[in-house]
Amino acid sequence: MLTDLIQIRRLARMHDAENLEFRRHVHDRHISDHPLRERVSALLKQFDCTQCANCCRQTRVPVSADEIAEIAACLAMEAAKVRQLYTERGDDSSETLLKQQDDACVFLDGGVCMVYEARPEACRQFPAIALHADLLGNRLPSVCRQAAICPVVFEALEEFKHLTGFRPKASPG
Repeated sequence: MLTDLIQIRRLARMHDAENLEFRRHVHDRHISDHPLRERVSALLKQFDCTQCANCCRQTRVPVSADEIAEIAACLAMEAAKVRQLYTERGDDSSETLLKQQDDACVFLDGGVCMVYEARPEACRQFPAIALHADLLGNRLPSVCRQAAICPVVFEALEEFKHLTGFRPKASPG
């Protein structure tokens, strides 16, 4: 499995047009994405996410008041103090996000989440490609975006393209 995050990001960007074509291929042929979900699930069992933690560096995590309370309990702090020290407002003023520090989630230490047991739902679901769930992250456009972030998703998506018999059209020029 390719694990070089810079190369994965570069290849995923190079595949943007191809992935759009692939999404149309899957849609037009009514191809089930269940094999993709199965492959992601299998690869996740083999992959040590703490060796990567790119999702903690490349995504912004929204948190609810309940999630802030869970984090506070995990840290033995008051929720108001957690909100003050570790969260910030998102672009939408009603959204609260975990802060980023040193280009990563404020709770990331190396490749380890310091509040793992109390991590927000968005973190628990990433990569939101569940076998038997109807999550927004399960949709192929989301999967294609996640491929630039997660080695597991990148690998599974490329394998799924091959499995479906997808052949990209030759690029012009």
